Amino acid sequence: MSAVEIEAHLNPIRRPRPVDVDVERDRRIEDGIEFEGYLFQSRSSDRSNIIETAQLAFMAMANGISPGDLRWSDPERDFVWIALDNSRVPMDAPTVVSLAKVVVERNQSLIYAGRRLKDMEVIPSDYTDDKWWV
Repeated sequence: MSAVEIEAHLNPIRRPRPVDVDVERDRRIEDGIEFEGYLFQSRSSDRSNIIETAQLAFMAMANGISPGDLRWSDPERDFVWIALDNSRVPMDAPTVVSLAKVVVERNQSLIYAGRRLKDMEVIPSDYTDDKWWV
């Protein structure tokens, strides 16, 4: 019997499984993202919207839009992104690109943290603790 099997036999409390880590990872990915002091939604559709808008922002930058120009998307009104608290956060094109970068980096970080947990011989019972997800 391996050390893991002996531990499971001696301690019949259900041990976390890789699928449990996946659920926690996904919860963290969709739990919102902090950016420049605001909390933004980060569900799958929100992440897609952020990435798509960042592509438009990058095109505006490539076409010479100036940093600080809030009318990069529509010349008739300032561009805003709605935060989780429903406040409207003005963003120029470089800021939208930065938001997308933070979203992508955070997702990658959480995916790799989950992978590290699943690669352990025994997934720690406190796998939901923030210390494992940095």
